[in-house]
Amino acid sequence: MVYDIEANELNSAIENGSSVFWEFLSDNGKEAFFPTHGVLGQSVASKGAKINATIGIGLDDNGDMLSLPAIASKIDLPGKKVFPYISSFGLSELRVVWKKKMLEKNPSLDNDKISLPVITGGLTHALSVARYLFDVQGSKNDVGDILSYDFFWTNYNLIFGNGSGHKLVTFPTFVLDEESKKYKFDFGSLKKEISSREKVIVCLNFPNNPSGYSLTVEEQEQMVSMLLDFAKKGKRLLVICDDAYFGLFYEKDIAKESIFAKLANLHENIAAIKVDGPTKEELVWGLRVGCITFANKGASLESLKALESKAAGVIRKTVSNVSTLSQNLILSSLKSKNNSGEKKNNFNILKERYSVCRKLLDENKKSYSEYFTVLPFNSGYFLCLKLDDSFDCDDVRLKLLNDHSIAVIALPFGNLLRVAFSSVAVANLPIVFEKIVQVCSELQS
Repeated sequence: MVYDIEANELNSAIENGSSVFWEFLSDNGKEAFFPTHGVLGQSVASKGAKINATIGIGLDDNGDMLSLPAIASKIDLPGKKVFPYISSFGLSELRVVWKKKMLEKNPSLDNDKISLPVITGGLTHALSVARYLFDVQGSKNDVGDILSYDFFWTNYNLIFGNGSGHKLVTFPTFVLDEESKKYKFDFGSLKKEISSREKVIVCLNFPNNPSGYSLTVEEQEQMVSMLLDFAKKGKRLLVICDDAYFGLFYEKDIAKESIFAKLANLHENIAAIKVDGPTKEELVWGLRVGCITFANKGASLESLKALESKAAGVIRKTVSNVSTLSQNLILSSLKSKNNSGEKKNNFNILKERYSVCRKLLDENKKSYSEYFTVLPFNSGYFLCLKLDDSFDCDDVRLKLLNDHSIAVIALPFGNLLRVAFSSVAVANLPIVFEKIVQVCSELQS
């Protein structure tokens, strides 16, 4: 296939600087590039011109943004931080600040071993960019191209499955321990799936949506050791780390660093992608800003920059660029001296709700044990109840909604109810579980 000269330059940098990323680049990924010539290149070269007729925006005679007072008056930022287009790579200062924060939260990371984050239109978009750029082309075992635990954000079906021309392959998240009769995290299922393939793309999401589970320090070490063992045996691995709920850890034994930090410089055969963003970390769900960052042991700086350019190229061809206003608002918050304190206050609200749920469920096991099992949870926004096989999760959901005006999510796998304690006042949490038990009892009789 013949690629654009700019795409070929990027391809050469990746092939020579990170063979594992090169091996996973899809045909679309190999074609992707951010145009530095043409209109964009001429516009960059024209910056500082006394009379600049390259900019496709409206300016008044003083060079200020033309805007509507009905909009501008509502925003406490200068027009230049609200209305103009912005680079497809994202706001430069935001990229630098986000990387700095990432390094502070993940001390195992080496600044020189990871790319600069590229700003995307939310985490969904970041995952979609990863999906666009990479696949398992050429693999003899072509059974799907993204592996995921079966407790997954249902939007994965649209991003990695339906409509993408590929298949999402899932495997069990938890396994029932016969000795303790409790569910625990399942490592064997992932090991089995990787063993059956010559090269693998796997998406790991912690804290997990929908289970609300994060790996403990010991479990994360076990996961990293397993992946390293495969890499040492020649298996090529691309690991997408979906860190949407990063930082919302409520127990002391949880691994506080992203698994990306442990994989970024682990082995030449492991390519790692971190998908994160301010959505939950900065409590800005609707501002739609995400980040995508690349790492691989031994990867050259040129190859990482080439991956950034390919990601920016995908952004350019899909949404052009991400909201200037959103990025500047988030940057302002990150630079604020009150940022950590404000986030801690909100974290404490969520942690209290988690603690109340934990206490309620631990102390009232006798009242619900015949109706459902509480699956492991220790972080994030959610917890899951696995209903007894005698119930249908949607029947329980509908009766709960219609009879008591209490809404939960019935998941299409595992006969589960997902409870988002993140959005329920502490005073209402006992009512939620009490009514779930009541509804199950009524349906049973």
